[in-house]
Amino acid sequence: NDQVGMGGELAAWEHDFGGQVRLVGGRWGVNRATGETVVMLAWQAGPALEAEWSVSVRLAQDGVELAQVDRAQPVFGVYPMSRWQPGEVVMDAYPFRLPPAAAPDTVIVILYRQTETGFENLDVFSRALQE
Repeated sequence: NDQVGMGGELAAWEHDFGGQVRLVGGRWGVNRATGETVVMLAWQAGPALEAEWSVSVRLAQDGVELAQVDRAQPVFGVYPMSRWQPGEVVMDAYPFRLPPAAAPDTVIVILYRQTETGFENLDVFSRALQE
């Protein structure tokens, strides 16, 4: 947990979301300027990106979800996956305003899309956060 800023190396958060997109790294820390807890994710487009996927990032503590940030399109909605080139790495930040006593111990990342009957998850990644 980087209390100084969001610099530094990405941790080996790696997960293949159905061969369409890969999570190739991540980190988390507290932005001193805003007090927000920020999760940074590095995505890599796969060769067969079949659909536009939305991203849900959630922080949990002791198995209970504290907060979530959902994005219909990555990169604050300005760079949809349909524009990503195969192999391209795209960085995305997810800021959270947590209660002062919160101590998240797990990050959960879900790629999903809305369907006519609700939501379809492509896949779920979960990782313990290390201090």
